[in-house]
Amino acid sequence: IKRTSLERGTNQVLIRIFMFLMALCVGSAIGNGFWTGYNGLHAWYLSFNKSAALTGFISMFTSMISISVMIPISLYVSMEMVKVAQAFLINSDAEMYYDVKDTPAKARTSNLSEELGQIEYIFSDKTGTLTCNMMEFLKCSIYSKSYGHGYTEIAIAKAKRENRKLIPDDAPPLPGADPTFPFKDAQVLENLKRDPPTPESLAICEFFTLLAVCHTVIPEKDEENPGKIRYQAASPDEGALVTAAKQLGFYFHTRNPRDIICTIMGKEQKFEILNVLEFDSTRKRMIVICRTPEGKVKLYCKGADTVIYARMLPGQDEISRNTLNHMEDFASDGLRTLCLSYVDLDPVFYNEWSKTYYEASVAIVDRDRKLAAAAELIEKDLILLGATAIEDKLQAGVPDTIMKLAKANLKIWVLTGDKQETAINIGFACSLLRTDMTILVINSSNEDQTRHQLADVEEQLSQDANADFGLVIDGTSLTFALEEELKLKLLGIAKHCKAVICCRVSPLQKAQVVMLVKDNLGAITLAIGDGANDVSMITAAHIGVGISGQEGMQAVMSSDYAIAQFRYLGRLLLVHGRWSYKRVTKLILYSFYKNMVFALSQYWMNCYNGWSGQTMYDGWTITIFNVVFTGLPIIFYATLDQDVSADKMEKYPQLYESGQKKQEFSIRLFYGWILNGIYQSLVVFFVPRFAFMDHASADGTQEGMWSFGACCYFSVVLTVNLRLALEYRYWTFPTFLITFLSIIAWIVWMFISSMFPIFISDGTMFGVTENLFRTVWFWLTVILTSCLCLLPTFTGLFIRRTWWPLNYHIIQEMQYLNETQNKVYPEESVETDDGANIPNISKADNSLRHSVSLGAPKKHPRIAAVYNSGVAHSASAPNVGSAIQSPGRTAMKKALRAMTAVTA
Repeated sequence: IKRTSLERGTNQVLIRIFMFLMALCVGSAIGNGFWTGYNGLHAWYLSFNKSAALTGFISMFTSMISISVMIPISLYVSMEMVKVAQAFLINSDAEMYYDVKDTPAKARTSNLSEELGQIEYIFSDKTGTLTCNMMEFLKCSIYSKSYGHGYTEIAIAKAKRENRKLIPDDAPPLPGADPTFPFKDAQVLENLKRDPPTPESLAICEFFTLLAVCHTVIPEKDEENPGKIRYQAASPDEGALVTAAKQLGFYFHTRNPRDIICTIMGKEQKFEILNVLEFDSTRKRMIVICRTPEGKVKLYCKGADTVIYARMLPGQDEISRNTLNHMEDFASDGLRTLCLSYVDLDPVFYNEWSKTYYEASVAIVDRDRKLAAAAELIEKDLILLGATAIEDKLQAGVPDTIMKLAKANLKIWVLTGDKQETAINIGFACSLLRTDMTILVINSSNEDQTRHQLADVEEQLSQDANADFGLVIDGTSLTFALEEELKLKLLGIAKHCKAVICCRVSPLQKAQVVMLVKDNLGAITLAIGDGANDVSMITAAHIGVGISGQEGMQAVMSSDYAIAQFRYLGRLLLVHGRWSYKRVTKLILYSFYKNMVFALSQYWMNCYNGWSGQTMYDGWTITIFNVVFTGLPIIFYATLDQDVSADKMEKYPQLYESGQKKQEFSIRLFYGWILNGIYQSLVVFFVPRFAFMDHASADGTQEGMWSFGACCYFSVVLTVNLRLALEYRYWTFPTFLITFLSIIAWIVWMFISSMFPIFISDGTMFGVTENLFRTVWFWLTVILTSCLCLLPTFTGLFIRRTWWPLNYHIIQEMQYLNETQNKVYPEESVETDDGANIPNISKADNSLRHSVSLGAPKKHPRIAAVYNSGVAHSASAPNVGSAIQSPGRTAMKKALRAMTAVTA
């Protein structure tokens, strides 16, 4: 079960509160012991019949019961309610609804919402996560010749980055193919149909025959168009390859249990399927052994170039070299490549191998290893045919989303199985890598090379510490770098890089990379992917996000949150994550604070009752304090409050940093709230104590303990509810109503408990309300007490917002001024008192603290606004000197410049 850092922090402060409670109880026991020992002889009317020590010991438990409310048991119930509500808000967010597939965002767990606001590292798959995972056959290499025209998004972006002009692509559609088929090169058909056949034409025929035969695709009749076939493929790649073969005249249309039927260049042919060795992330290849219509036994193989080249028949140097060069060109354009090969099998050899393979397949012990060993016996002496190149376009909004996340100080690592060239160009296309970055590449074949390359990279980092770096490391190097001796060195390098791309990695390596960061940096991690090969990575991270894409639901079923497109991750983190984090932290701090005020206001009564633990509050009133009078407002706050609007948070991602830096919840903040609670408890008790000392009630009698307790209790209720009101930034009718009703509820409760004491209490409150509420002195005392309680808090908030505003204070003022003045805040620039034009806050870097507020109206206490020709130039400017006279003015001006100087 995943637990959040806030839950662990709450448990730690809970231990501190318990220790404080025990100290108070021990203090009460000591006080009671001394009081009893001193007054035991003189106060004979109290009938002391126990020793002072025993009386003090008993008093400790009495005090423990009376102030046990200091520990907010209701906090955990409230927190669960709030988190369920936050999950509902995520599920209901129309901005994260993907109408193309009718897929909303889905919170599959409700206990991690605040963790979304503290993420530091994001680990992302590429295919299907950053890309659409909708494959299109674009190019190919057959018999040392490259075919196909057109440019990918990656190729266009690369040319633009290198200031190159691309030749316009005006190639006509392929004759006889669907006009929408992206592969455009009639030369392949001309070479295929040469008569008499040439080695090249035979290779082309074998190439597309392999595509039509070597797969596990299921053909289905299209219900809407009965004459058409629709392919059901295990992966989009496989479906694209079979579709490409069909468009070029190699039409697969029937699959039977033991054979498949294809129409090849107008002739129907049947292939008997003998064995299928399916693709997996370990083998990285697929094998189909079939008997051709001519009676030959053939092995068709398609897979990664590394595994195919390692099993090739010697003597194919020229085609190997040319095909490898073509694949590098394809990869540089962002295309996914796959090698195709075949071999004619000797029937006798195949029959012997078939027996070995069958024995391995029915083995009970060590079955996987035996199957792999059997496959190795036949996967050799392969004849290379060429390679395919498939385009997988980027999803809409990916570059913008990555830029936003980078501005929010989130480190993004892409873990992909693609070739290094493909991964690098995808990195540039999605804005993960920038042209001003220094790209560090680690690509080695053994441990010694990996060690030396890591050392070289470390030296390069140390020589230019101020530069931005991007790290690219391949799977082979990563295997050695993740070993115990080198993994911390790798982590130290990656930590100083703005972006990291791991290419040619396996699912296991993805999980190992996540665990490396998670275990050694203590950072909150998020992993996002769409396929079964991402499950290990998703489950290893603190938070797993699954994308419901083209590769099934394995990733979604293993995730904590599910979205339909990568671009929704920005809103999930920057909006819902930040809101949830701020809300839950306030819920925790406020719950401890209000219970501290309530519990200690009872504890101070011990000063006047011999430390006996006697309470001044009615028992039922104590019981319903958290449920009726103070519970609902904080739940509504933690569910609905918005310190900054959603569009502003997406516009200024720097606001997200507060969660990463733990600015909203820390031991220092906790002690601040607790000290404030202690102060208010003193005011709540002693102000009414002295106010009621010589005051008579409306009927002329002296006010009693229960009247005094009622005054203190109402002061507590009013104070803590108004304290929460000071935190509200998003007042709605429900929040106002629930706060108002929580205060009024105490008055109603007092009337009920006073009029019907037999049913509500033990009769202690009988007649209290009638006398108390008619006394003006009571109402004045409650108002004075609450004002004295909140005065330091209000003053502190005013000083902080005026002279040392936080980043969200600035955005709040911008938002408020835009709404109230009915004008659009000037986004182009702000003018300072020295005449400099500073870019707007959207061009801020990651440090917004200690920045001056930006605003507009002249009446604002610390902002001088100038509107010239309808354009407002604001900040604590244009005349900062006249607007603010404070010791921090110069520092704030410098911070404003730093805050607004980066993003273009």
